[in-house]
Amino acid sequence: MLMTGACGQPDRRPSATPGPSTLGRAAAGGADHRVRVPVQVPAGLTAAPYDVPRHLNLPAGWSASVYVRAAKPRFMAPTPAGDLLLSQPSRGAVLLIRKCADGTGQASEFLTGLNRPHDIVFADVAGRIWIFVAEADRVVRYPYGTGDRPGPGEVVADGLPDTSIPELRGQYAHVLKNIAVRDGRLYVSIASTCNVCGSDTRSDPQRCACRKSRPYRSSGMSVLVEDAAEAITSADVEVVESVRFGDRLGERA
Repeated sequence: MLMTGACGQPDRRPSATPGPSTLGRAAAGGADHRVRVPVQVPAGLTAAPYDVPRHLNLPAGWSASVYVRAAKPRFMAPTPAGDLLLSQPSRGAVLLIRKCADGTGQASEFLTGLNRPHDIVFADVAGRIWIFVAEADRVVRYPYGTGDRPGPGEVVADGLPDTSIPELRGQYAHVLKNIAVRDGRLYVSIASTCNVCGSDTRSDPQRCACRKSRPYRSSGMSVLVEDAAEAITSADVEVVESVRFGDRLGERA
């Protein structure tokens, strides 16, 4: 597979991704105005499907080009230094992608030997930046640095439901995990084992739920929608919606 970059004015600062209701709205009248733009393909990146001309419908003034090729990518996250991290669940790896002088991306292995890594989140915890990586059965955080490899990881959530659960017999259609870290809490989306499985609501630990915990605690995660020990705040609800939305996007990738 590949990563295709689309951009207007250059800006390497991390920013929120525009939602479907705002992306492409022109300044005048707020109406959608998209144009058919050819995808630029640098030399060396022209393997199929970019061995023939391709086009995208983008907001007026935007351009698109192939940035890097990577097998079966899922989620990516910009680093504070302006690089990219890209998860590859099928390979058990996370790639580090750095910009070359010719404008294309160069990929190297950042993490390997993981259990189907999916979501990647950067978060400031007590004044230190960490990289949180969601594997199928756990969440691990790594100290952020500018090197080619991170420091030793720390497990912050373990024992998450995955295909190893005997009752599932290796069948878990939505095993990949999405996460968020906000206001000192780690949120983990535990997806359903199929599109409609009543057993998920009766399982222990419960599936088809969003769990929360402190990002430095490896046990005792509570199910957000059933947590009677603490009130559910508007911030909690906002995070749950963002995590669940990310999970839906992941399933379509």
